[in-house]
Formats: sequence, C-alpha cells, structure tokens
Amino acid sequence: MNFEEMSLGEIIFGGLIILFAMWLFTGGPERVENKYNPFIEPLVDPLGDGTVYGEGGKLQTGVENVLQEGIYTGWSLNNKTDFSFLTPPSWTSATKGTFGETEYGEIKNDSITLDYQYGRDINKLEFENDPNYLVEYGSVNGEWARFVKPKNNSDDITGAYIKKNWRKGITIYTDQNLTPEEEKQVFEIINTVRI
Repeated sequence: MNFEEMSLGEIIFGGLIILFAMWLFTGGPERVENKYNPFIEPLVDPLGDGTVYGEGGKLQTGVENVLQEGIYTGWSLNNKTDFSFLTPPSWTSATKGTFGETEYGEIKNDSITLDYQYGRDINKLEFENDPNYLVEYGSVNGEWARFVKPKNNSDDITGAYIKKNWRKGITIYTDQNLTPEEEKQVFEIINTVRI
C-alpha cells in the first residue's frame, strides 16, 4: 500500500504514532518539563529571588552577553570540548581526563576546588529526599538545572547538575566547607556554564 492509497484516518493514525515515538525518543514521561511544576517560573539564581530579567526587560543569558556587557570584568572564558564557563581572576581550570563518554576536570583557586563531570554517566546530585540538603531548581543559560547546598554549612556537596538532554549533562560541585561569600562565588561560576 502506498501513501496515495491510504485513507485520511490511516494517515492521521500514522502521524500520531510518529509523534508518540518522537516523544518517547526525547525522554517521554521522564522529560523535565513534565515534572517540577512546569507552569511556575523557576529560580535562576539559588541565592537570588528568582528574577531573570535585566534592565529594559532583556533576558540575561549566554556567556557572550555577560562578557560583552562587562558583568564579569576580568573573568576568563574556558572553552572545553562541548561546553564553556567563565572563571574569576586567580581561578584556573584543567581537564583531568575522560572515561567512556564522560570528561572529568577541576576549577580551582587557592582555597576552593570544584570538580566537574560532563557527559552521560555523571553524579546528578539527586538529594531531594535528603534532609541535610537544600535542593532548588532553575536554569543556567536556558538549560534545566538542579542546585544543591548543605543546610548546615558542613563539608557536604555544594554545586549543580545542569541537564543538556536525555543523554548528557554537567555537574559542578565541591565537598568543602564554604563561607557564604565562597558559596556565592561558586554559584556565580556555575551560572556562566554554557552547553
């Protein structure tokens, strides 16, 4: 049977099957937009009030925008294989290696070391049911993100998991005891990630 011999009902049914298959292929019921209150505007900065618009209603996104506007004066752009981020003066980054489809590295200064994992099999910082952590959801440069930090300022995980798609994402975190100012700087770095 060719396309010209198909009835309208068969064409519609075939189209619905194709749409269903595409939905399943892109994550199906596990997709982020199917969870976590999709109609509530998420927090962008876990330390802020959730406001995402800058002056004049312009959405502040993208590493290029913040560099051009001088928001992060003196910060360095770090281009990795499939992602980039900014680091403040006196911070460095290095790739430690790859294992399978996952790249490992670190971002550090004299007192803080942030580990990062980019790829498929990474720690997604799933602490929603752990009473020792504050978990918030938002976005980083348009990508869904889970931000975590310890509730009692201890040597527990502080960082974020940023989901690119159903296969890949990036996690940036530290297990050091951070001061409020250090924690703020860690989240400022995380909020510059672009994948």
